[in-house]
Amino acid sequence: DMLRNINMDLAELSSRYPEDTHVCLNEKPRAQPPSEPRPFYWAGSGDFVLAARKLLWHVRGYPEIAQNWQTDDLIHCRLRAVGATQIVLQPPCVTVHQNHRRINRVRSSTRWVVTDHNIGEVCSNPFDPLPTERSSGDDDWGFPNEVFQEIVV
Repeated sequence: DMLRNINMDLAELSSRYPEDTHVCLNEKPRAQPPSEPRPFYWAGSGDFVLAARKLLWHVRGYPEIAQNWQTDDLIHCRLRAVGATQIVLQPPCVTVHQNHRRINRVRSSTRWVVTDHNIGEVCSNPFDPLPTERSSGDDDWGFPNEVFQEIVV
């Protein structure tokens, strides 16, 4: 049953994002990129974003809002707004997610949160300051004046 379900999920991904099926197979693209924006792939995808460091600096990274639900999805809104394309990696590529506690979905001091009802509006204006965003408008986003040791393993 599990293998059958996985294969069904893969078939659905391949049909929704056919232009991405070649990425992990070292093949040439099979289809031209769509002329209109394709649907976002939302299924926890904000946890697994690969992008050039320069691009992440350009969009000022993830919004730093006082909640930990749907926050990671907002990076897609910012990246798409500056012209980046979301590519949905499909087998043989794999992503491994470390299971973690999902407590405190909304911090108790927060009065405004991103919800299923307002994410469309928030995503349509991804650079507008959000009511609980800590670094909104800061010139020092990303600690530009700090030097951190980088270790490659």
